[in-house]
Amino acid sequence: MKNYAEEIAYWYFRLNGFFLLENYVSHMTETGSSSYADSDLIGIRTRHVSEVIGLNDADSDSCPVLQGLIGKLGETTVGLICEVKGGATQTMSLNADRIESCVKRMGLLEREKVGEAVDKLKTCIYYKDDGRNIAVHKVLASASDSSVKGWSPISLKVMRDFIVQRIAKYVEKRGAWNHYASPVLQYLLYEARGGGVR
Repeated sequence: MKNYAEEIAYWYFRLNGFFLLENYVSHMTETGSSSYADSDLIGIRTRHVSEVIGLNDADSDSCPVLQGLIGKLGETTVGLICEVKGGATQTMSLNADRIESCVKRMGLLEREKVGEAVDKLKTCIYYKDDGRNIAVHKVLASASDSSVKGWSPISLKVMRDFIVQRIAKYVEKRGAWNHYASPVLQYLLYEARGGGVR
């Protein structure tokens, strides 16, 4: 079961046009360690994502904070590795084998480009293949605004505020509040309709 922080991060990226896998497991044979590991979210966002309601315009319907980290979303296909921390976070690690597992699963890069991307992502927040307009980013969603070396930070407050603003912008989405599998999103939609705990 996802916790509140993971739900918020999931819906933030989903509303920004990402297709997502939750709790992506890297097996011991992939990571070269004696234990399994998982990444909270991995995902991809293609350049031409659009919806009839929402995401009509990648620039106006995407979060400005995310665009500040990644650039114009309509110009680049983006791969995402996201770790979510609901509590205090000082350090974060993601070993090269886990990065490789995630990058391969995204399927955005040819095999000969994967090693180059992994090397870059070990010490940097992103890898970009300019020739094909593909980028892979590491994002840390956390309760604090403090930055952690090697990760692009987005606070859970920014994420929640974006979700609430999207709900306010597209009133049509509120009517389907009970059709979403997420209790957190259901509540935010229900609250926007005038319900919720007062």
